Amino acid sequence: MTLGRHLGLLQALYEHSLPYDESLSVVCEENRFSTVIKQVLDTLAQYHAADGYFCSSDLLALALIRALEEYHYRVPEDVKVIGCNDMSLALYNNKPITSIRHHVKDMCHAAVDVMDRMLQGQILSEQDRRQVFSVEIVRRATT
Repeated sequence: MTLGRHLGLLQALYEHSLPYDESLSVVCEENRFSTVIKQVLDTLAQYHAADGYFCSSDLLALALIRALEEYHYRVPEDVKVIGCNDMSLALYNNKPITSIRHHVKDMCHAAVDVMDRMLQGQILSEQDRRQVFSVEIVRRATT
């Protein structure tokens, strides 16, 4: 996953007192299919797969699934996989990918509001500048 989403995941796990095993994590600085497959294959060569993975995009989830299948893991029976962004790719894969859906319209409206207020010279609080938006999980065949 990308560094920003990785840090967000770590924060959420910490806030909910959930365990995390760094050795099972694959953090990619490149959002490229081939890079992810190589990193996952390298990790699987050293460790057994975790029971589930959260990927920072549906494309990376697809790469993870392909790598897991090379090691004969079954998704979702052996390993659960969740993507992010709810791309159309998630639907048109052999096994539709469970994904996190962002409410982009709400985020866009908030961004425009913040920019407009800043252009008017308003000093915004940290809370105004850093907003948290709800998401929804779209359950499909990988969980």
